[in-house]
Amino acid sequence: KDDDRRENQLLRSTCSSDHSMSRFGGGNLETLLEDPKKAGINVREKLLQFHERFYSANAMRLAVIGKEPVDKLEELVTSFFSDVPNRQNVPLRDWISSVPYDASWKRSFYISPISERRRLAMFFPIPPIQPFYKTKPAQLISHLIGHEGPGSLLAVLKELGYASELSAGPTLSLANSCLFVVSVILTEEGVPSWNRVMQIVFHFIHLLRKSEFEERYPLWLELKKIHDFNFLYKSRDREDAQSENMAHAMHYYPPKEVLCATELFFEEFDEQQNFRVNHILDNYLKASNMRMHLTCPENELPKDFLEGQEMAPPPPPPSADSASDETFWVEKYFGTRYKVREHNSTWISQAQDWWATCYVVTIDLTCLTFSLP
Repeated sequence: KDDDRRENQLLRSTCSSDHSMSRFGGGNLETLLEDPKKAGINVREKLLQFHERFYSANAMRLAVIGKEPVDKLEELVTSFFSDVPNRQNVPLRDWISSVPYDASWKRSFYISPISERRRLAMFFPIPPIQPFYKTKPAQLISHLIGHEGPGSLLAVLKELGYASELSAGPTLSLANSCLFVVSVILTEEGVPSWNRVMQIVFHFIHLLRKSEFEERYPLWLELKKIHDFNFLYKSRDREDAQSENMAHAMHYYPPKEVLCATELFFEEFDEQQNFRVNHILDNYLKASNMRMHLTCPENELPKDFLEGQEMAPPPPPPSADSASDETFWVEKYFGTRYKVREHNSTWISQAQDWWATCYVVTIDLTCLTFSLP
């Protein structure tokens, strides 16, 4: 009964069926017993095969937090974990060498919520962010788009009465891909103006592309100071959560940086790092690389959102409720009702070129001032 989980599963369920991410993110009686039984699959045998293939010391990372002296902790670790087998050649999982977001994933979706929710979300597949953790170019873009002060993108949307909240940043980070998400919480007036909101977001991204290194550097420095401050005065985490995060981080970062790799900037922002920011803005944060979700009550769904190229759902199974609305798709695991369409080429073109029709539109990164006519 949680819209975030339902929407996240829809992201997964509509991925490429060849990718492991398209599977159910959890488990239930249907997926762990009924479906395997129908397919003649012995779940326990599959679990043992998985254990035999992947349970290997060379593929694991271990983090232990305790009040005992280090020597004592080392003794405990040795006694409990020294018998873990090292199979050396652990086969590479298929999802590491493939990308889950194919062309059919990059469409426009209307999602019917179970709560009173109004949101426009824009998803952009981008390259993995871990290799650039020392300078964090995606986080700088997040800071610029998601800024909430006077003159920001959110300030403009609030002034127009379209939005109450806005966030931006990378999520669902995999070994070879990541999603950059711009999420706008819409007002009731903002829902019928979803197209205008999308255009304003793309216009802001276009203006970021035009900004120079000298304009970006002060904001990078501001972001670095914020990260430094937050890390210095970070509240204490629960030991179970911290050890889990550390073990995960050890797969990606050197041991000495495990505690701070995702928190701090390690290198100065220079022209090379600025090029990486441009690379993301120019090649990935564009309409042709976007998936869009519009979530609002069904009676508020704007007619123009589905005009032209709506995709009809498959016929319902014979066991389906005869009173169900056959114009909706239904997600398999959570029963999320949604509609889907190909991107409209007209508003995609408008989203990319709308900036050229404006009379006076400015962005001043030195004080983050963004304005519309």
